Amino acid sequence: MVQKDSRRDAIRTLIREKQIRSYGQLAEELQAMGHRNADGTIARDMAEIGMTKVDGIYVLDTDIELRRVLPSLVEGCEAAGTLVAVRTMRGVEQAVASTIEAARLPAVMCAAMGIGSVLVACRSDADASAFATLVLTLTR
Repeated sequence: MVQKDSRRDAIRTLIREKQIRSYGQLAEELQAMGHRNADGTIARDMAEIGMTKVDGIYVLDTDIELRRVLPSLVEGCEAAGTLVAVRTMRGVEQAVASTIEAARLPAVMCAAMGIGSVLVACRSDADASAFATLVLTLTR
């Protein structure tokens, strides 16, 4: 199970950080990272993680969801240390927190709801700053 989780985390990272255009390219990148797997394993991982090709480049379905949900529900955000306060419209806190957690961003540890807000705990100050920038970019 640890190997499977590690491989899937590597796939998510590659999809987010590189422009992966083909299954073969993804398999090569995984092999370069030390993941040696049968084609069926990678294909199954891709299906279970959920990916869509947008303009010829693989994008995680959860990232598409972030782009769809956040702009209409988030009013702003601010980082303070390892925390990010995300201001939302009242009544949509659960949708925002669930979408953030479902994205499984490496920087995010968890998201907790308040009234008209979601508090996101990140792994470091730099991660919090990067996450806040991502949210602000998506909501502009």
